[in-house]
Amino acid sequence: MGHDIRRQDSYRSKLLAGLFAAALFSCMAQALAWTGPSTAPSSNNASIPLNAGGTGQSKVGALTLNTGGATYGLLIPYGKVGIGTANPAASLSVAGGVQFGDDAATCVSAKAGTLRYHSQALQYCDGSSWTSI
Repeated sequence: MGHDIRRQDSYRSKLLAGLFAAALFSCMAQALAWTGPSTAPSSNNASIPLNAGGTGQSKVGALTLNTGGATYGLLIPYGKVGIGTANPAASLSVAGGVQFGDDAATCVSAKAGTLRYHSQALQYCDGSSWTSI
């Protein structure tokens, strides 16, 4: 009787392992077989998504980022960012006014260079204290 139970347990273990392997293979095959759309949908009933790659892309409507609450909403490791300009001259070029809000955090070395608007004054963090400009 003990031999039959061990045989059944061995059979169940092999069956579960086989089912798991088949499910994993199926998921991998489907993921690898998928390719993104290459053209707009018929009758333009949906927008073309932004895709990964080296080709420049543009979007007419708004682009909303970080709706999941990640620590960082937008990281741009290379190139320049232009707001209101198509030809940024610096790492960040803004054509127009820039509005600063208050930053209640303590000025520490990691925040050196940070600007804030506090107590009706524009201030910068020098790495140890907030100083009015």
